Amino acid sequence: GSEMCIRDRGWFIAAFAAYFIINIVVSLRVSKGTSGISGFALGQVGPVVLAFSFFATRLSASVYLGEPGIMWTSGWPYSWIGILNAAFWTATIIIVARRMRTYSGALGALTVPDFLGQRYDSNFLRIWTCIGCTIFYILLIVSQYKGAIALFSTLFGMDKTVIIVAFSLFAIILVNIGGFKSVAWTDFLQGILMVIIAVVIFIAAFKAVGWSFADVNTQLSAIDPNLVQPFNESGLYSLSGVIAMPFYLFVSLVANPYCTIRLMAMTDVGRKSFKKFGLTLISVGMICMLMYMSGLFGRVLYPNLADADSVIPTIAQNLLPEWGLAIVAVGLFASMMACVDSMIHCISAMLSVDIYKRTLKKDATDQQVAKAARYITFAVVAIVLVITLFYTPKLLAMLGMIAGAGSGLVTLAPMLVGLYWERTTKAGAITGSLTGVLSFALFYFGGFFNGNLWIVGVAAAVLAVIVTVAVSLFTKPMDPAVLNRMKGLKAEG
Repeated sequence: GSEMCIRDRGWFIAAFAAYFIINIVVSLRVSKGTSGISGFALGQVGPVVLAFSFFATRLSASVYLGEPGIMWTSGWPYSWIGILNAAFWTATIIIVARRMRTYSGALGALTVPDFLGQRYDSNFLRIWTCIGCTIFYILLIVSQYKGAIALFSTLFGMDKTVIIVAFSLFAIILVNIGGFKSVAWTDFLQGILMVIIAVVIFIAAFKAVGWSFADVNTQLSAIDPNLVQPFNESGLYSLSGVIAMPFYLFVSLVANPYCTIRLMAMTDVGRKSFKKFGLTLISVGMICMLMYMSGLFGRVLYPNLADADSVIPTIAQNLLPEWGLAIVAVGLFASMMACVDSMIHCISAMLSVDIYKRTLKKDATDQQVAKAARYITFAVVAIVLVITLFYTPKLLAMLGMIAGAGSGLVTLAPMLVGLYWERTTKAGAITGSLTGVLSFALFYFGGFFNGNLWIVGVAAAVLAVIVTVAVSLFTKPMDPAVLNRMKGLKAEG
C-alpha cells in the first residue's frame, strides 16, 4: 500500500542515476571487439569478474526476495539450501569447468548448444537444446520481472507497466552495447552491490532482534514450533528432501548454458585461473547465507506479512535510513538485472549462432549474425513483456527453481557424459536429453516422490544419464575425427 512508499525520492533518483551511468560507461569501455558474433557471444574475461558474474546471474532476485521469503515461511529447515549452495558450486567447477573450457575452445564453440552440436555432429541436438533452454529461460526472466514488480510497487507504489518497460529497455541497452563482455562486467558491479547489501540488511535485522540467535529461536518456536526444527516432517525439507537438494542444485547448475558459458569465456585454462574463480565464488556464496538469516529475523520482526517475498523490502523500509533504502532498492534492481541481462544474452547468442548461422543461413557473415543477435534481444524482451502483463506466478523462488532444473536437464546428460566418456553417441545424447526433460515433467506433474521437487529433479537426472549410457552402448560410436578435433587442445592443457 501507499503507506509503504519511500518518503523522499531524491536519494533514490540519485542512486539510480549513478547506477545507470556507471553501467553504461563500463559497458562502453569493455565493448571493443564485440561487433562480430564471436565477441558478442563470448568475449574473454578474467576469473574474478566471471565468478562475480556467475554469482550475480545465478542468485539474482531469488536470493534477495524469493529465498528469504521461503526462509520466512519455512524457518530453519530451509537454511540447508544456503549451507549447501557453495559446496555444490565448487563441485560444478571441479567436474565441468576445465574440460568444458578446453574442449569448447578446441571446437571454437560459442554457445553450449553449439558445443553439443559439434561434439555429437548433430543438428537436431543443437536445435533442440537451443529451443528447450530458451523456453525455460523465458520463464526465469518472467520470475525476475515478478520480483521487480513486487519490489517497486512495495517501495514506490509504482505502476506495473512502467516498471517492466523501464526494466526491459535497460536490459536491451546493456546486452546490445557489448554482448557477453558488457554483461559479465556489469554483473561484476552488480555482484559487488549485492554483497554490500546482504551485509547491511543482515546487520540491521540482527540488531533489531537483539543480536541473539537464542532469542530468535525462542520467538520462532512461539510462532510455530516447526520453524526451529532442522527438518520438516514431510515436504521439501524432510530429511530425504534435504539429502536430495544439493544434487538438485548440481543438476540445475552443472550443465546449464547460462552458467557454463561463463566457464567457456575464461581467459586461459591454467589451474590458477580456476582456483581464483572457485575461491571468489565460494566467498561470495557464503555471504548469501546472510540473506537467508535476514529472512528468518524478518519472521520474528514482522510475523504477519501478506506476501513472504516482501520480507527484505520490509526490513529495509523499516530499519534503514532513506539513503540506505535507496541503495538497497537499486541493489535489488541490480540483482534482477544481472539475471535478466544474462538470460537475454544467452538466448540471443544461442538463437543467432545455433538457429540462424548453423541452420538457416550457413553463409551469414560474422557481422550479420551479430546483427541478428541484437534483433533477437528485442524479440525476447517483447515476449517477456506480454507474458508478464498477463500472467504473474505465485512464489518467485519456486518458478526459478523449476525453470533452472528444466533448463539444466536439457543439456545435463549429453554434456556430463560426453565430457568424460568418448563412447557417448549422438543417439545416446539425444535420448538422454529428451528423457531428462520429459521424466522431470512426468514426475513433477504426476505427483511422484510425494511431489518433492528436489527428489524429482535428481531422479530425472539419474534416469537421463542411465539412458544416455545404455543407448550409447547399443548405437554406432562417434567418428574419431570429431573427437580428435574436440581434443585439439589436450596436448597443451
